Order: sequence, then structure tokens, then C-alpha cells
Amino acid sequence: MSVVATATTVETGHAHPSVNRPNLTSVGTIIWLSSELMFFAALFAMYFT
Repeated sequence: MSVVATATTVETGHAHPSVNRPNLTSVGTIIWLSSELMFFAALFAMYFT
């Protein structure tokens, strides 16, 4: 009788789970647009007062 070794694999999760983060380009664009909006709002406010 021969001895046979068996091996099984166990699937584990990722070592580093992926974090659901927003796209950095979108965040930068939104911040840039909001700063431009505040800048031009200040210019219009100075012009009309």
C-alpha cells in the first residue's frame, strides 16, 4: 500500500482590501471649480457694491 499526500488550497481574502475611494481627478476638479466660483463671486461682489 502506497502513501499519497494530498494538499488543499484555501482561498483567503486580499492581503490589502481595496478601499472604495473617489477618483482623485474628480475631487481635484470639483475643488478647483469651487475655488474659481468663489473667486469670481468676489470679483462680481466688489464690482456691484
